[in-house]
Amino acid sequence: MSLSLHRLRLCTGTLPEDARRQGLTPLIRRLYLSSELWIAVASFDKVWDEIDLPEDSPSTEELRRSLAEDIYNSIEKKERVIIKSPTAVGKSYLVASAFEGKSSDYSPEEHGKILHLSQTKTARKEAKKTSKKASVHSITLEGREDACPVAKGDHDTDLSAPDGLDPSEWFEKNCDFGGVRFGDAHSKLDDYVDGGLPCMEGRGCDSVNQYQSLADDPAIIHATHNFAYVEDMVEGRNVVFDERPSFTETYDDGDQNRFKKSINNYFQEAGLGYSWETLLSYFELGNDEGLAAIREGVKEDLEGGKSTGWDSSSGYSYLLAPEAILAITNAEKVIESDEELEQKSLYLGEQGRLKIVFDGGNNIRASRRPPDLSEARSVICLDAYPCSELWELNIGIEGMEIEQTATAEEKQEWRVGERNLYIVQIGESAFSFTNGWTSDGARRKSRQIIERLREKYGEDFRSCIVAVQLQDEIDNQMEESGIDEEYKTLHYGEQKSDNSFKGERVGCLIGCNDIGDGNALPILALLGKKAMPEKKEEEERKDEQDVRKEGRGFVGPDSEVAESIVESTRRENVAQAAGRFAREPDEDESKAIVYVWSNVLTQELVDYEMDEFPKKTEGGSVTEKWRIHELLRNSNELMTAKQISEHKTIDCSKEHVQQNVLNELDNEEVLEVSKGTGKWNAYEYRLLDPHVDLRC
Repeated sequence: MSLSLHRLRLCTGTLPEDARRQGLTPLIRRLYLSSELWIAVASFDKVWDEIDLPEDSPSTEELRRSLAEDIYNSIEKKERVIIKSPTAVGKSYLVASAFEGKSSDYSPEEHGKILHLSQTKTARKEAKKTSKKASVHSITLEGREDACPVAKGDHDTDLSAPDGLDPSEWFEKNCDFGGVRFGDAHSKLDDYVDGGLPCMEGRGCDSVNQYQSLADDPAIIHATHNFAYVEDMVEGRNVVFDERPSFTETYDDGDQNRFKKSINNYFQEAGLGYSWETLLSYFELGNDEGLAAIREGVKEDLEGGKSTGWDSSSGYSYLLAPEAILAITNAEKVIESDEELEQKSLYLGEQGRLKIVFDGGNNIRASRRPPDLSEARSVICLDAYPCSELWELNIGIEGMEIEQTATAEEKQEWRVGERNLYIVQIGESAFSFTNGWTSDGARRKSRQIIERLREKYGEDFRSCIVAVQLQDEIDNQMEESGIDEEYKTLHYGEQKSDNSFKGERVGCLIGCNDIGDGNALPILALLGKKAMPEKKEEEERKDEQDVRKEGRGFVGPDSEVAESIVESTRRENVAQAAGRFAREPDEDESKAIVYVWSNVLTQELVDYEMDEFPKKTEGGSVTEKWRIHELLRNSNELMTAKQISEHKTIDCSKEHVQQNVLNELDNEEVLEVSKGTGKWNAYEYRLLDPHVDLRC
């Protein structure tokens, strides 16, 4: 039976008569009497027992077996492929255990060793434990901050690096920004420091020694994503990415300055007599002769010139500078400027594996230098919510197909019936809060959602995930809602591979995260695609700034790609956040209901849809009070209790309005009260400040 027929019955076993008249049947568990969902106090177990669980959902074992076969077959065929599989089905577990049920078929000698790349250090550590438990010979390669105390910052107070930098900051700038291999940077700093680095004393630094374990020829190497750049690790191995990596760089003001400085440092060290300003002025003026001269000078230097890759005066690396210069000299416009949208033209330059996007204001907007995976035996990309364009962008492999381990219906039935994760969508809008609250109303609604979930579930509700800009305020709202035990919040972006919510029974996701046009367009340009944000018609605009059309749409030859990038980023963040709950499908007590105040999830991830707020409750208390508040907030006119009770949005007596709402607001001193000015000398009321925070 389709899971779309398995909707939540939180308050009724059968639907009321007027629901049947509207064409709703008991099988379609869509929202009806949503007030019961908000207001009725019930334990989590009682609510869970009201859920119609699918009877014939695939088992976790069946989905794991299917995924194991897909991984094994892709490795056997030496494919470059994206495999889509649900969160918590056991992707990491299967790889780390050498595919569990397929162990007898997979042979490291016959099918090649595995480089298992995890998104986080915690995930890498768990993968290593799994391999050990499964008796699979594996080793772990640690990043610089794990393996080297100097890179971690333990010696920042007693050591100094070139240019007066702390050693940890120096490593970060040269390795992350300058493109230097950590081993080379480590040797450079060891030579610079009087007496050498303290981590090299005794048996030497673990960051260097750990590579000796490769001599044991392990079946699996566990590492984080950045080790994809270590070509010796990649060559001949089956590279398995556990979740999509992010190898695309964006640039803040500090990054801009460092980039331009590295270009100037290179020109000076190579003795070419140019500068960043010269390079960009030649480009802006279309000085092809000047650009050609720069290209020839850089190419001659790369073939045996003076530059060493290091600025002797500052200690900065500029190893990527020659590639960047050549890319800029070859750049072409991919996205036009638009004054109304305040969008500058975007140019794409390419050189080898490096791509750079810069704008008409001479600012670097994004760059991408994916790892070279050409010598890998196979490349397997495991992702619960894949976007092929973003995978191509980050690992540089074009045309990868997405393979499904199960149908959308099977995955939904497994998630509810086996994993015990039930997702409730609140409202019908995206509610993007990347830049903070979109209105005072949104702030009030979030508070009311938190309050009502707390009223309903008691101590079982104490967990929220939200945009980072709102995390502190959501913390305050949770405290003010009576959540005095240890509450938990995460922000979008830090939830990846995070299991801190796995034991929580009720969770709430407040809105979604949106990358915005300013970040989406440079990503689109890196792909060589062309599109622009959709604009309102002139008659639809409120003022000169009201240009962008709602809905995050784009126009142009590649508008679908642009929309896919934006939608995928929003959907992936929210879906991953919902997936932080009920993480142990093999455990009977692992179950959760997650409320998502956003509509960005795909149909397979929504089990129940409900209004933001109930229209009416029996007895008319909480919800009616909220509606009266909203009426007062949206009216500039003085109104009597009778006028309020007779308004089309209100369904209660004037006595209820007076006694339970107006008198309370008057005591809080938020009302303007005009005595005896209404009909029959009635008192009239309106809010002193329509933005005041009113509690229901």
